[in-house]
Amino acid sequence: MKANLKTVLKDFLGADKENCILTYGYIDHTAGLTLEILAAGYRSDDVWG
Repeated sequence: MKANLKTVLKDFLGADKENCILTYGYIDHTAGLTLEILAAGYRSDDVWG
């Protein structure tokens, strides 16, 4: 995960371990394309094979 996303996630519980995020994207007619972070988690290669 990029450093700027880690900065945004610093207030999430367990932020030191998180390496993936779930986002919701939409078009805001004022701000443009917007991505909201819904959840953050840790993905282990052992789980995904």
